Amino acid sequence: MKCPKCGFDSSDNLNFCGRCGERLHTVGDYAPEEPSASAEQNRKPQSASRSDGMAIIRRFLTPQLADKILSARGKIEGERRQVTALFADLKGYTPLSEALGEEAIFKVMERVYEGMITAVLEEEGSVQELTGDGIFALFGAPIALEDAPLRACRAALALQNKLKVLGEQLERELGVRPLARIGIHTGPVIVGTLGTDLRMEFKAVGDTINLASRLESIADPGCVFISATTHRLADPFIVCSCVGERKIKGKKQPQQVYRLESIKEHAVRFDAALQRGLTPLAGRSEELDLLHHYQEKVGRNTLHLVLVIGEAGVGKSRLVHEFKERMQSRRVLFLQSNCTSCGSSISLMPFIHLVKDLFRIQDDDDRSVIKRKLTQGLELFGMDSAAATPYLMTLIGFHETGNALRGLDAKIVGERTREILVDLLRNRSRLTPTILVIEDLHWIDPASEKLLGQMAREKGQMPLLILCTTRPSFTSPWSLLENVREMQLKPLSRESTMHMVRALLDCDTIDESLARVIFQETGCNPLYTEEMTRFLLENGAIRRLGRTATCEFSAGEIEVPPTVLDLLQTRVDRLQEEPKGVLQIAAVIGQRFSPSLARQVSELGDSFDRHLGELEKLGLIFREQAEEQVLYRFKHALLQDAVYNSLLQERREELHQAVAETMERVYTDRLSEWAHTIAYHWGNTRDIGKAVQYLVMAGEKSYWVGAMEEAHERFCKAVDLIEAEPGCVDDLFIADVLLKWTLVFVYRADFKSVLSLLERYLPRMETLGDKKRLSLILSLLAGSYVCVGRGDKAKPLVERAMKLAEESDDLLCIGHAARVLAWLYNYWTSDCGQSDTMVERYYNQAIECAGQTNDIFIFSDITSLMANHLISRGRIVEARAFCSKFIELGQRFRDNRFLSQAQSYHGFINFRDGRYQEALENAEQALQLSPDRLDDLCALAVKGGALARMGKVQEGLEILHKVRDDIVENKFVFLRAPVDMYFGAALVLAGQIQKGVCYLEDAIKYWASLGNYTVPTTTHRILGDIYRWMALGKMKLPFGIVLKNLWFIVRTLPVANRKARRHYQEVVRSARDCHMPSPLARGLYGLGVLSMKGKEFEKARAYLEEAIQIAEGEGLCFAEKVRKTLASIEKCKR
Repeated sequence: MKCPKCGFDSSDNLNFCGRCGERLHTVGDYAPEEPSASAEQNRKPQSASRSDGMAIIRRFLTPQLADKILSARGKIEGERRQVTALFADLKGYTPLSEALGEEAIFKVMERVYEGMITAVLEEEGSVQELTGDGIFALFGAPIALEDAPLRACRAALALQNKLKVLGEQLERELGVRPLARIGIHTGPVIVGTLGTDLRMEFKAVGDTINLASRLESIADPGCVFISATTHRLADPFIVCSCVGERKIKGKKQPQQVYRLESIKEHAVRFDAALQRGLTPLAGRSEELDLLHHYQEKVGRNTLHLVLVIGEAGVGKSRLVHEFKERMQSRRVLFLQSNCTSCGSSISLMPFIHLVKDLFRIQDDDDRSVIKRKLTQGLELFGMDSAAATPYLMTLIGFHETGNALRGLDAKIVGERTREILVDLLRNRSRLTPTILVIEDLHWIDPASEKLLGQMAREKGQMPLLILCTTRPSFTSPWSLLENVREMQLKPLSRESTMHMVRALLDCDTIDESLARVIFQETGCNPLYTEEMTRFLLENGAIRRLGRTATCEFSAGEIEVPPTVLDLLQTRVDRLQEEPKGVLQIAAVIGQRFSPSLARQVSELGDSFDRHLGELEKLGLIFREQAEEQVLYRFKHALLQDAVYNSLLQERREELHQAVAETMERVYTDRLSEWAHTIAYHWGNTRDIGKAVQYLVMAGEKSYWVGAMEEAHERFCKAVDLIEAEPGCVDDLFIADVLLKWTLVFVYRADFKSVLSLLERYLPRMETLGDKKRLSLILSLLAGSYVCVGRGDKAKPLVERAMKLAEESDDLLCIGHAARVLAWLYNYWTSDCGQSDTMVERYYNQAIECAGQTNDIFIFSDITSLMANHLISRGRIVEARAFCSKFIELGQRFRDNRFLSQAQSYHGFINFRDGRYQEALENAEQALQLSPDRLDDLCALAVKGGALARMGKVQEGLEILHKVRDDIVENKFVFLRAPVDMYFGAALVLAGQIQKGVCYLEDAIKYWASLGNYTVPTTTHRILGDIYRWMALGKMKLPFGIVLKNLWFIVRTLPVANRKARRHYQEVVRSARDCHMPSPLARGLYGLGVLSMKGKEFEKARAYLEEAIQIAEGEGLCFAEKVRKTLASIEKCKR
């Protein structure tokens, strides 16, 4: 039967058109032919049920939806969707049915349903339920719609219009006028079919359905109420009035509600774009020429880094491709890698890909093959293969068991690995000018970002162009470097856009109607343009007339995708179940996936390649040739996200488990290399034990390449899973995880987290019966208490740790306990004699254990302790010698921590000796070498103090203020000592005299309360100097500063001499008792100057002579100042 509206030839057993939903005849007019007796006997009951089911499906669903359900044999797998739900019912149905009677109300509802269903079908919605007096419909499921909210709004208004016409008829015929209430809401639901052939229903479940129903119940008769979400999505196309906030049953907060009035005439999305303001459009020739210019500079042995920045889909990858094509005729090596969203927590991921590609390492290569390839390649590039191979093997995922890395901690391994990668690129680029492309930099891991920064700062000859693509959300930390350039990529021009469309359609001309649709709906974004063109072509909206492409509908008539995500979901929906299943597996594996891995997960056998080819042909994925290995990649990350997010949790977990188990089988001998990926997949299943094991394995790998942030994230997630699922691993495993994670915390200077973690687990660790592990945990816990200034809490813990270590006769445990005891006695004891003795004792014990166990962590920590001990006590000669030794060790181990700390300690020494320019230079060098946060703070403390003393008071004070705030916030109490002294003195120099003095006096009380004697001694000396300057009138203050501190000055001047003498006397007393030569010399000098002022010349001579003897013995340049003052005594006598 032909449809009277559109002419579609529908099946005779349909009441409504299969294309447009128009009624073909009245329900009462149609009476099917009675089947013959023989036919009735031959018909199977199941077939009858199936036939009836098909009729029902085709009657109430659009042709596309009916075809999908039937092709799926009645079962559409559940998935997560964003849909628009519409509810409509008649006002006053119950009294109406009572007044009309059963037969009359049946005929009325038959005509009402006809109008409702037709309105829904005309907008490609699906009727979910006839509710007795109304209808429930969905837009966007199970078939995705590009503009579901707008379609629902149009259907609602069409439904009201149909009921208005029908109401006029019914009022004339029966004296009744039915009015409908309609509610619409857009949001996420779970959709799928439930049941069997006997009874099958397509269901949508979720709060979205409930809210739409509630909106319908509060709507005024004859009106359409829509939610704020639907209003926001359809706003450019509809006219609404705000009803205000309404209390909705089941919702805690009132909901904003709008009344739908009409659809805007000829509204298109381009109008909304004009209102927002269009960005300038540009072609790509200028950008390509600029890249070529940078490549020519690289040819002159200079490294350049270029960032191509643009929104998703703007054409960054296409620009790189075109540039690569342009370089084909030149003698240039083109290397490509990329970052991924799940790889942002994988240390050096793009460089791992780079190493594999450069040395042609395949996934099925075993350890020996990989080692051979690395060795041969390194020798070819002129590098020391014996030295570099172990680090690259560790980077790939093979932890070296030989002697090459033994004794080196993670920081050293990480730094050395990065150095080797830089050397590798330097040597390779010297053979052939090289272009290194790293795409999607917005997903870069911190270690790779640091390495790129290191390369960007390279000063040597390196003919290398680093070309990176990223989204605007990425903030470049190197943008101010002279060899770094940023290139902003804008949308295409209209001319370029049309050139792209002509190439996609293989035609010469695009008519105005199609061009208008493309321009208005894509904004000339290349990705949107390509996907829109393919969508229109696949849906028959584009017609060819010779070599000209035209659009069947005008921009105002055709409903185009509102976003690229909806468009992609629509394309995925059109896939058959098996190729769609392949695409879902690929989405779970990742944006870039191995076809062999996906094939084994799918278990499809020979048909897999056919389905993969179909997906490639449709442009959903594309092939990549990585040397001898073929990989596939999603066309863009947005497509992968759309497919992955549509999977229900149960199905997603099944696929992740299948991928993880397959990878375990395939990479049995290379699990460490793939641990991060396998951990990711197990982490998305319910097998928590497996997830934890691989997370820890991945964390260890990150630790050993020095990527502490990544290691922290992995250990943190592992512990979170352990706590969420008690019993998933045993307690010994937990203890080892805690020890590894704690070392990461120590490297990150996060002592508060160490305390929180270990205190929480200590009772559990006590029950293990493992003395070694318990000793190490107690030492690490005590060490953190030392660092936050709680020596009282640290002492019993570390003493018990030492006892357990000695009972176990374990050198590593003894060494850790000894280093913590040395720090404890260095800072938190008021008995200076005991402090010196115990520090020396435990220093020697820790050094011996470090030497025998070859533990670089203990060696580094205890060496730092001794330098700190000597400097804080003013033993300058010994301290300088120790710092020189520190530098030798840093050069020997190639450890920047040694070198950075040595420069900071030299800075502290020079500051104490008044060599502020040298101290500043030390601080700058330390900052350049600094590998972590604590070393940064040490260097900045020296820098701030030196700047303040050199006359740049405000700059120095700002630095010290930030450092002090960081220290206080994170409780780095042991580092607070020099900062307190420098900060107080800087406040005085800045003219905040009273505030500075009060700060220094409070510092003395604070440190004395902690049991420390070195900081109060030095602080007394600083206060003595301040009061001496006031007493002698050497404080030359501007008038404004005098006014600001007038009351303090007036009150202090009469007693300044006495106060200065008291502070110096305290310095001399304490420094003599505690063997602190430098503070003693300065205290004696202060007393000598004050004695000269009081004309006590013999006393002054005695003070100054002792001061000069000490100063010269310590090699202080301060000695010259003392000598001049001593020589002036005779002059003062006259």
